Amino acid sequence: MEDKEKTKKLEVVSNVEVVKNKSLVTMHNKLVEAKYKLTKEEFSIVLFLIALIQPQDEDLKEYQIPVKILKAISGTKHKNMYRVVKEALEGLLKKPIKIKTLEEDGKERFLICNFISHGEYKEGEGSFIVGIDKKLKPYLLFLKENFTSSKLKYFFSLRSFYSMRLYILLKQFEKTGFRVDYIPELREILGIGKNEYPRFDNFEKRVIKKAVEEINQKTDLEVSYKKKKTGRRITHIEFYIKVKPDAAKERELEKKIIEEVRKLNQGDTTETTKVPSQTINNKEQKQEKIKNSAKEKDLEKVWTEIGKIRKKYEKVLNEILQKISRLNENQILFLLANLNENDIPIEIAKEIVITADRNKALKNPMGFLIKTFDIDMSKARFKELTLTSKKIDEKLLKEKLEKMMIDGTSALDYIRVYWNEVIKPRYNNGELDKRTLKLLREPLQKAVIDDLENKIYVIVPDIAYRDWLDSEFGDDMRKFFKERFDIDDVVVESL
Repeated sequence: MEDKEKTKKLEVVSNVEVVKNKSLVTMHNKLVEAKYKLTKEEFSIVLFLIALIQPQDEDLKEYQIPVKILKAISGTKHKNMYRVVKEALEGLLKKPIKIKTLEEDGKERFLICNFISHGEYKEGEGSFIVGIDKKLKPYLLFLKENFTSSKLKYFFSLRSFYSMRLYILLKQFEKTGFRVDYIPELREILGIGKNEYPRFDNFEKRVIKKAVEEINQKTDLEVSYKKKKTGRRITHIEFYIKVKPDAAKERELEKKIIEEVRKLNQGDTTETTKVPSQTINNKEQKQEKIKNSAKEKDLEKVWTEIGKIRKKYEKVLNEILQKISRLNENQILFLLANLNENDIPIEIAKEIVITADRNKALKNPMGFLIKTFDIDMSKARFKELTLTSKKIDEKLLKEKLEKMMIDGTSALDYIRVYWNEVIKPRYNNGELDKRTLKLLREPLQKAVIDDLENKIYVIVPDIAYRDWLDSEFGDDMRKFFKERFDIDDVVVESL
C-alpha cells in the first residue's frame, strides 16, 4: 500500500514541462514577508514543494521529490545532484524562519519554525520524501485573501537566492505597482547579516541592482527603484513594479487560475455569473440602506471610538503629519484604522503615505492610497474621517451630468425650502453641528432637478461623501421633497 502511494506521488511530478510551466507557487503574504536566509538550492526545494500543494488539499502531506525532475526544472548544472539535495535538506532543517503577525490587541506574535519537518532518502531510489512543517499550514492552505502567486518557472529562471527572494516580495505588490522598504528591515528580510555588505553602495551593487536587473531580464515583472534619504542618509528604497506587456495574456490566465483557487478554498464550485449593477432593484437598495443605518452607532459613540483609534496610532500619526502637506490628520487616521497590518506592515504603510502626499503628479493621493491599501469602502470603518467640505469642480460636475445624460436646471429653490424648514431647525436644536452644515452646503447648492425624470440629483466629491450623505439624509430628503413638491426621487451621486 505504501509503495503504491509513493508511485502515485511520483506520477504527480513526472511531467517536467507541466510542473515547470504550469505550477504556481502560492503563499500567504505573512510568509512572503517572513525573515530567513537560505541558499538558492534550499529555496528551490521549498518553492518546488509549495508548487506541489493542490488547492483542494486539506492538509500538508509528505511530498516525493524525484531528483532528476528537480534538476531538469531548476536548470542546475551540479553533477552530483543527490548530494546537493541532501545538503539542502540538512540545511533547511537547521535554518529557522521567523513569521510575524499582529494580534487584535495590537501585540506582535512571532512564529519560529522550519520550512520542512523531515527528509527521507533511500539509496538507489532516485528521490527524496520531504514533509513540510505543519506550523505552515495556515500560510499554505485554504488561502482566501492576502496571498501571492507566481509561476514556478520565473523563480527557477533566477540565479541567486536574493533575486528569487526579492522577486516574490515585489510580486506581492504587483497590483499596486509600488513598494517602499526601510533598508535595515529589507536586509533582515533578505537574511543579510550586519557584517555583510555594511556599506550601502556595496549592498546596492551586489544585492539590489543585480537582483533587479535579473528580474527584469528573466521574469514577468519590469522593476525600477529610487533611493530615498532621511537627512543626508539613504534610509529607504522605493520600488516601482509593472507587468511586462508580453506577459499580460499569461497574467490574465494566471488570475483565472488564482480565482479558481479562491473559489475552491471557499468551497464554491459553481460558475461565477456577473450581474449588472443596473439590475439591482432600487427599492431593495433603499431597504438595505435603511436597515444598515438603523444598525449604525450614534455619532457620539462613533467619535468616541475614533478617539481610541487616534490614541493607538498617536506616535505614527505624528511622524507622518510632520512630513506631509496635502492630506489631513483625519484622512491618515482613516487609512491606519483600515490598514491590514499583516498584509502591509505599518512602517511600509507610513512611507507609502508620505511618498504619495509628496508626489505632486498624484492629483488624488487619498484615492491612490485607498486603492494601494486595498480598502473596501463599502466595508471600511470610520468613513466619517474621510469627510471634508470640498468645493465641487464645475467642469467635473458638468462632465458627470453629461455622462448621466441629465440636462437639468438648478434645484436651489427647492433646496432653500428644505434647508430653512429641516436643516436649520435641526442645527438650532443642537442635532447638527457646524461641520455637518459645511459638508451639506456645497453639494446641496449644486443640486440639479431633471424635469424629464422628476428627480433631484445631488452630486458630491467622492464615494465616502456619497455614502455618508445618502445614509444620513437621503431618505429624509426623499420624503420631504415627495410630500412637499411631489418629486419622485432624490439621487446622491459621486463625481
